[in-house]
Amino acid sequence: MKPAISALGRFVAMYFIKLGFLDGWKGFKIAQISAQSNILKYKELRRLNREGK
Repeated sequence: MKPAISALGRFVAMYFIKLGFLDGWKGFKIAQISAQSNILKYKELRRLNREGK
C-alpha cells in the first residue's frame, strides 16, 4: 500500500504543485514516469530486504 500512496503523492506533487500541467502532455508524462520510478524503487527495496534475510 505504501508504494501506491507514495507514487500518487509524487504524481500530484509533480503535476499540480510543481505546475507540470502547464507543460501539457510532456508535463503529464514526466509526472507519470516519476510516479512509476517511485513504485520501482519500493519494489527493489522489498526485493533487497528479502535477499538480505
